Formats: sequence, structure tokens, C-alpha cells
Amino acid sequence: VEVAGDEVETGNTYDKYASKNPIERRLMDGFFAALDRSLPATSPRRILEVGVGEGEVTARLAARWPEATFVGLDLPDPELAQHW
Repeated sequence: VEVAGDEVETGNTYDKYASKNPIERRLMDGFFAALDRSLPATSPRRILEVGVGEGEVTARLAARWPEATFVGLDLPDPELAQHW
């Protein structure tokens, strides 16, 4: 979580991927189902993800296409830097 110049909070404040809330779970399940439907059938050689966040999408794509090369970009986040 970062605070921008005007005291506007940006970034995630909780782990939406591990939420026990049934509404959030349904939303995330729908998101990943839509993502799966939009992906190509053939394995790409390279994948660029802009706005990596916690890396959940990257991890899922890497499991699907282990031979692909991944590059992820995001704004600097001290909490993520400590985790990784």
C-alpha cells in the first residue's frame, strides 16, 4: 500500500485471492474463468504482465506455460519487495 502525494491510498490492502468471503471468492473465480477463456490455446514464448501486484496471475500463467519467459512490471511497493 502506498500513499500518493494527495494522501490517496493505492494498492491492495488485503489478500483478495485468499479471502473466505463468498462474494469475493465468486468474483475472483469469475475473473480467473474469464482469464482462462481469453488465453490462447498455443503456448506463447514470452509474456509481459503490466501491473503484477502480488504475482498471482503470473504464477497461474507460469504453471500453465512453464516454458514461457515472463516479465512483470509494477509500481514500486516496499511490502512486495520485502516479501520477494
